[in-house]
Amino acid sequence: MDQHLADKLVQEIADKLETVTTGKTTLKASSLYKKLGFTSRRNSALIDYLEENLYEAEIAINDIAQLKSITKNGDQIITFYNQVDNVFAGEIKISQEQNTGFGPEAHQLAAIKELNQFKDSDNFATILVLPTGGGKTYTATYWLGKNVLDKGGKVLWIAHRHSLIDQAMEGFKKVANKSVYSHIDRVKFRLISGLHDQSVKIQEDDQLVIAGIQSLNYALPTIEKWIEKNDVILVIDEAHHSIATSYLKIINTIKKYNSGKIKLIGLTATPTRINEEEEAKLWKLYENKKAYEIGLDELINKGFLAKPNFIPVNTNIDFISELELSDEQVQSIIEKDDIAKGLGKDIVKKISENSKRNDFIVNHYMQHKKEYGKTLVFAIDVLNAIALAKLFNDHDVSSDYVISSTADFQGNNQSKSENKAKIEKFEKGEIEVLVNVQIMTEGTDIPSIQTIFLTRPTNSKTMMTQMIGRGLRGTKAGGTKEAHIVSFIDDWQSKIYWGNAEEIMISANLDLDVKSPVYKKMVKQLVSVDLLEQFILSQSQEFEDFFDHTDFSYFLPLGFYHFDVMYEGEQEANITKNVSILVYDSMQLSYERLMNDLENVGKHTKGKSVQEVFDYVISNYFNNIPQLPTVKKENIIDLLHYFKETKKKPSFITFEDREKYDLDVVAEPLANIDSDKERRAAINKLFDDNETIQEFYKDRGLFKKLIDKVVLKLNDPDTYSYTPEVNVDYEKVDLGDKSLHEIKEENYQYYTYLREETFLKSLRDFDGEKLFTCQAKNCKVHSRRKGIFQIDHIISRNKNGKTMLKNLQVLCVNCNRKKSA
Repeated sequence: MDQHLADKLVQEIADKLETVTTGKTTLKASSLYKKLGFTSRRNSALIDYLEENLYEAEIAINDIAQLKSITKNGDQIITFYNQVDNVFAGEIKISQEQNTGFGPEAHQLAAIKELNQFKDSDNFATILVLPTGGGKTYTATYWLGKNVLDKGGKVLWIAHRHSLIDQAMEGFKKVANKSVYSHIDRVKFRLISGLHDQSVKIQEDDQLVIAGIQSLNYALPTIEKWIEKNDVILVIDEAHHSIATSYLKIINTIKKYNSGKIKLIGLTATPTRINEEEEAKLWKLYENKKAYEIGLDELINKGFLAKPNFIPVNTNIDFISELELSDEQVQSIIEKDDIAKGLGKDIVKKISENSKRNDFIVNHYMQHKKEYGKTLVFAIDVLNAIALAKLFNDHDVSSDYVISSTADFQGNNQSKSENKAKIEKFEKGEIEVLVNVQIMTEGTDIPSIQTIFLTRPTNSKTMMTQMIGRGLRGTKAGGTKEAHIVSFIDDWQSKIYWGNAEEIMISANLDLDVKSPVYKKMVKQLVSVDLLEQFILSQSQEFEDFFDHTDFSYFLPLGFYHFDVMYEGEQEANITKNVSILVYDSMQLSYERLMNDLENVGKHTKGKSVQEVFDYVISNYFNNIPQLPTVKKENIIDLLHYFKETKKKPSFITFEDREKYDLDVVAEPLANIDSDKERRAAINKLFDDNETIQEFYKDRGLFKKLIDKVVLKLNDPDTYSYTPEVNVDYEKVDLGDKSLHEIKEENYQYYTYLREETFLKSLRDFDGEKLFTCQAKNCKVHSRRKGIFQIDHIISRNKNGKTMLKNLQVLCVNCNRKKSA
């Protein structure tokens, strides 16, 4: 066997890899056949020898089957590589598109405005409060991109779950365009956690580090070096965790290198923790309090959040009697605010596996299956999740469960990839009911959830709000108009009062039923065909493109300012003018600023001409909004005249029923009609039969033209949707920089080689028999079975240890656990 030819080929490939930047090189099968000295037939033993030597040189093959089937005239391309993409680090390339018209919504613009007060400060700590579904990640990444990263600053974003790290990264990619970044063309990023990159890999020129809190604390000296050499702003996702010791270590580290100063933004939908004492600590840390907060009711009215339909269901199960709970146990539950935390595992197990309760929950779903649809269940613990998922499946309802690796004390957990696969199936509709334990309260975003089942009793406001929030994605966020929030209420003999979902929403000042027929009528009369034609029927191609890629609701007003203003007429006769100023999403914030500054505007424009006054207002209050819809000169002059005479701000009347006139909604049934003739007939019938449509749009021709445009968008969403292209240049790393699990996912053959060779290294002779042996010092565990051992790095990856054969060892489970502690 010509082993020297294989050795020579390995060296040749290694030399070639040293000269390329891609970390890859290729050979045609016929060339490989010839280099190995094969003539009439290939030598399988020599190919096996080549494979092993390549692996020893830390060179992998993209397809081992191709290598083992090479022929004399084969044209297959065999790829060899020693470097791979590190998808957790690299550079986000900034898109050259301006993203005009597709930026933040009105409430997000308001939040950005409030954050702007801190953009030039070197010492602040504030919280941004947006309800789940309100886009706090998007708002923060937009502001950070524009005011920090684009100006040469660095961002350290901390989260406590892997999913939150991924979500933040997606947020930064979404805003990677020229409307946010005007000075730089790329952002160098790194994701740090047990499932991402390691803290020790952080480089001085990394601009954006998104990290898990535990990983940062584990390698604090590394992050200290980065903080010491950079101007860093700290962002804490789910800010109610901020007062935990692990977070305070990072906060104090930043202060240490900045003379006691810090730039800190906390993000949360729930700015409270467990009790008043901890809440007081939170506000002491965030001394600038809330930068911005918006209510659920406002976001629901705008369609960003679904309207919750609260459904309390009594199980009539008396757990105090059934479990024979003592007064001490009841008090423990009350103190812990949570059933899983307040009782011993044996008692919790009895509740979790209570067949009467579980049957009741599943039977209730079956009775309302059509109404409830895609349902997310919050279970008490893992055993409860397993039991409920099995029951749903027994009733022919496709169901599964996902659990956090720290879900509870029962020792059951699933890998991130298993959870992710199940969640993806749930998103696609392949799973109808997903049961979860502590994994979907924070960060996970599945807009199409129709129903939430609250089966876990808790008094935690934070937990309750986050659970409810999973189902509150509105139509503007790709979700539903309404969401069912079903609470299962057990009998605790009035000794324990569990948190009530509806009361928590009410405490957030949710007001869902305030409607005024007078207001509706005024708005319908106000939004006339003439006004719609001003911008919707514009003939410019620029506007046509804008309309094609914009939700129709953008062109419907939020409401209007209404007032009467008096002018002097001829012969000293006064003329009263009835004024209504329509306000759209794009101009809401600008009008709010103007209303709060009317007195100063009057002073600055005193004695100016009408045009000069209008120009001043536009340049100071409306200069950053899209050109359409337009701000009318006469409206501004009327407004200033009214304030001058009355010293009052005009009242604002809300357009409560915008969705009734939203053609994206109205046109949905028409988009399913294939025949043009039948569709035209259906449009005419809709206009003739619907008095609301007639009253609002008035002109049949205008209505048909608008409907036709919207139907085109609905039938060809790929053409008319806006998805900015985001390119990422991933960092190249050696194979040895990957974890063993990552290597397994990317190249199973190379993983198998590393695993088997590591086990072979551990073989020791015991009474004439070769047994696998724990390689920890002073450990005597040995066995024929591999199952009681684990493969571990001799020098850990957090200390720059490589995943290569010479740095891998076999440890028994106990020794590996001790080493990791």
